[in-house]
Amino acid sequence: FHIDQQARLQRAWERQQAKEEQAAQASEALMQPGVVTSFSTLAELDTLIDAAGTNLVVIFMYSKTCGVCKRTRSKFQELAATAHA
Repeated sequence: FHIDQQARLQRAWERQQAKEEQAAQASEALMQPGVVTSFSTLAELDTLIDAAGTNLVVIFMYSKTCGVCKRTRSKFQELAATAHA
């Protein structure tokens, strides 16, 4: 029982470390205006929004298989880059 509990604590600690690292990376990405950041899970989205603090966050969701979405995503990235140029 003791070994099992120790293993669970180790996994919980590793998950927490990964979450903190992800939050730090998200903070770095959001510190740069006009940066487009991708996410693939709700947890990543929550981390990005939390890291943004009081900064504006624009969310654009798209499908990688949708042609219109691909063109719109490209335009969105162009606008983000020129907005703070």
